Amino acid sequence: MPGGPHRAIRKYDGIRRNSGQDELSGDDELKVYALNSLMANDSPRAVELLRQFLAGNHPRKLQEQALFVLSQSEDPAARQLLVEIAQGQKQPELREKAIEMLGIAGGPEKCAYVKDVLGFDACFDYKAGKLRDELKDIDVYFDNVGGEILDTALARMKLAGRVVVCGTISDYNASDPYRVRNWRAILVNRLKVQGMIVFDWKERYGEALKALAGYLQEGKLKTRESVVEGLANAPQGFIALLKGGNFGKQLVKLA
Repeated sequence: MPGGPHRAIRKYDGIRRNSGQDELSGDDELKVYALNSLMANDSPRAVELLRQFLAGNHPRKLQEQALFVLSQSEDPAARQLLVEIAQGQKQPELREKAIEMLGIAGGPEKCAYVKDVLGFDACFDYKAGKLRDELKDIDVYFDNVGGEILDTALARMKLAGRVVVCGTISDYNASDPYRVRNWRAILVNRLKVQGMIVFDWKERYGEALKALAGYLQEGKLKTRESVVEGLANAPQGFIALLKGGNFGKQLVKLA
């Protein structure tokens, strides 16, 4: 965040308790810096204060900065609040004020599904060849694809944006892997690029399965599957996956 850590430290005492209730003091920008500092020392309290802050009438820039602070925390309450905001569940007004969820898919049918069923604000068809013009001002980019789409996204990131690299499926079957050209954007826009492997959270698998099962039962988690019948057809399903021919999670049904 702009302003440096000294501003956050200086304002830390500006968050105080008043009659047993947490209260924010000072101007709005310094509140965000203070919350950033508090998150590292008392995350449950910081999450509740961020919830209050995001529900307030603040400029979009400050809402985005507050969400960035929230996204840095590994506290389960912080992650849950992000899910609620993204899905517009408990506080739908936060989504309208603070974040816009955009998707990328191949073809009009998949884009319609992402927007109409999954609830994204918009979805861009990378096969239409207009992605560079459509993508802009990205705060956080979650990448499962790599290749040219990642390259395009890097060039369209905002200052201090974050890129989460979770997969590079476009290169899995490539004899000559794609060479990213926009690495300079990481320097110029001071981007944070980090890989994410599910095994990093293996000690929390049980917690995740319980939460995901609950979301699925409540209808908050949407699923779709592409199924091929029999092990003999597994290669066909795998090829379809690499070519983007699947619609949802690619599975093989065994007899």
